[in-house]
Amino acid sequence: MPFVIAGHNEHVAWGFTALFADVQDLYHETLDGKGNYLASDGTWKPLSVDHEVIHVRGGKDVELDVQSTDHGPLIGPMFMKPPAPMSLKWTLHDPTLNSLPLYEMNTASNWAEFSAALATWDWPTQNVVYSDDQGHIAYHAVGRVPLRPAGLAGVPIQDAPGSQLKHEWQGYIPFDQMPNAFDPPSGFLATANSRVTADNTPNPLTLEWMDPYRIERIYKSLQGREKLTAKDMIAVQTDIYSEVDQEIGHRLAYASTTPPAPTTACARPPT
Repeated sequence: MPFVIAGHNEHVAWGFTALFADVQDLYHETLDGKGNYLASDGTWKPLSVDHEVIHVRGGKDVELDVQSTDHGPLIGPMFMKPPAPMSLKWTLHDPTLNSLPLYEMNTASNWAEFSAALATWDWPTQNVVYSDDQGHIAYHAVGRVPLRPAGLAGVPIQDAPGSQLKHEWQGYIPFDQMPNAFDPPSGFLATANSRVTADNTPNPLTLEWMDPYRIERIYKSLQGREKLTAKDMIAVQTDIYSEVDQEIGHRLAYASTTPPAPTTACARPPT
């Protein structure tokens, strides 16, 4: 793209890490074998069919009919033997989500302009950290994350026919309700794909986060320090020490040097 993706202009700087928000749901569908599916409102509707032609280099074209419900395409035929009527709902399939505001970010001169641009970011979901030449720092999670009345489910959704309405998306989490911070008392912000919400958050983003050891290392390196220089920041970026690797190394070393537990001899029973 002809824009700066992560970097800076003459006034503001920004960077990304992956948010890992859950923007997909799998639904077990009910089919009648006649080209219809049971919709979430309890009525039968015809499957939509898209005829796809996949061109194969050095081989014949592959023709594929993709069937879809109102949730999305049926993916069972591709991944399951025998095929299961399972559909994939994904924010990427929503035609109203088509904004990637890189130009507006590139031309922003302060947090008000920059955050206004972030508010229109549709995908992918990201953590964004920010700083500017006015001495401000900020953080905001971006990307459209579905509002799920029944909460997040860690397994494909399957209810009694006609009772899936509680699992239908009710729009997306508003931008101002996504995790965010501006000039926090700590004086610094950091992300490393780690958890950014509490357990009791009203709008859970995902059921799975990356392990926290990287962000813990950054906090230990920066917390309580002032007047950090470029050299200090490069030291954090190029730091290769890993507490989790050290702990694993200690455990493996201990396991390899610990003598085996004594065994008790047992005489063969008489025959």
